[in-house]
Amino acid sequence: MADYVKVPLIDVGDLSDYVNSPRQKKLMNKLYHLEDFNDTLTDLIDDYIEQVAHMTDEELVIDRSSFIKNYILNDDDADKKDRDMHIHTLCIEIEQLRRFGYIYYEKPRPRTDETDTNRITEKE
Repeated sequence: MADYVKVPLIDVGDLSDYVNSPRQKKLMNKLYHLEDFNDTLTDLIDDYIEQVAHMTDEELVIDRSSFIKNYILNDDDADKKDRDMHIHTLCIEIEQLRRFGYIYYEKPRPRTDETDTNRITEKE
């Protein structure tokens, strides 16, 4: 008979203990950042309950990303790091998706050389 190495088997009954073990939870959090993700989801739920769930359809018909980009953000890095503003934007877009089946975006303005200084042009 050939020699072989016995591999320990995990009893299926013990599998949930392994998956829920502190060591496994620590590894999962390190790989997937689950605690941070859950914190973000909690913030989203709080903002949704406190503000967005009660918005009318008319209040929701807004291109929130365009609004933030054009009227709120400036060269100040503090605005770019305003977590509450970003959480609220995500909530509005999620509610648009839930109510309307899509996220509302305004039609882009026609671009001209005067309004689009970063225009990519083909080389001649």
